[in-house]
Amino acid sequence: MKTKIKFMLVALMATVIFSSCERVAPNYAGVLMENYGKEGKEDFKIVSGKVSTWEWGTELFQVPLFEQRGGFQKSVILKAADNTEFNATPLYSYRVIKDKAIDVVFDNKHIGNGDGFMRSLEDNILEPRIYDLIKEESRKYKTDTLMADGGSLAFEKKLEDIVRAEFKDRGLDLKSFSAQLEFSDRVREKIDNRNEVNTNISVIDQKIEEQKCLYDSCGITSKRPWIFLISDGEPTDYDWESVARKCCRAQENKKVVGTEGANLEKLARFSLNSPKRLTGLKFTEFFLWLSRSVSCISKAAPNAGDLFEDTGNWDEEN
Repeated sequence: MKTKIKFMLVALMATVIFSSCERVAPNYAGVLMENYGKEGKEDFKIVSGKVSTWEWGTELFQVPLFEQRGGFQKSVILKAADNTEFNATPLYSYRVIKDKAIDVVFDNKHIGNGDGFMRSLEDNILEPRIYDLIKEESRKYKTDTLMADGGSLAFEKKLEDIVRAEFKDRGLDLKSFSAQLEFSDRVREKIDNRNEVNTNISVIDQKIEEQKCLYDSCGITSKRPWIFLISDGEPTDYDWESVARKCCRAQENKKVVGTEGANLEKLARFSLNSPKRLTGLKFTEFFLWLSRSVSCISKAAPNAGDLFEDTGNWDEEN
């Protein structure tokens, strides 16, 4: 009976020891952690073949040495320098640098072991870091630059260099990277509209200059044209600031009028003069004032300057 029990105990121990042996798979680096890794990297070593893991605090990490492919499951939102939002869904591939396998395991052992080690590394370490890097870099570019010919490619190349350096520090060799930028139809429409406005302003500038040259050649004294901008809110188009700067450069003499609810601070960007706020709905008074002012200026002597009537009957500030 005793012999039978001893035999069973030996068989049980043999089974435990055998089941506690693992084999390092081909094209994998086996990294064995001993003593729970309490002594730092000294408790980690490269192993191959069959490895015993029956002792307490011993764990085998199998690190693939072939190319790994990863990608964001959902697109992330980035912001350009001008606060325009666009999407990115990065894809990437990489290899673990063979002589850095211990570093990869030691730095990331807290995320788990087994077949899901690399997937866990991507989900919990690599992709959050990629997002932080591309989010920071995107703030350095304006939407115009990104959407110009070759702009997104230059941006992606810069991102690839940044991500490659980050991966190298983590013992990984980046093989490929693509941010896969995507701009919404709304952003594209805004840029097209802005470009149209810029073109129209340039055409107006050209026509004014041509007319002035014609007057000068005929000895006719000319007055500078007036530009009136009337708004009940504030600009919302993409890159409206560049249009405002162009308006200021185009003519020094402009009036900006805001109705109830207008953002006068932003409207002031379109003119060298302070904007006026219309009292209620006194459009009739405003246009009568405009008509009389034009009449006075047309009758004034050359070089007399611009003569405006008092705006008190429609200007809220007066």
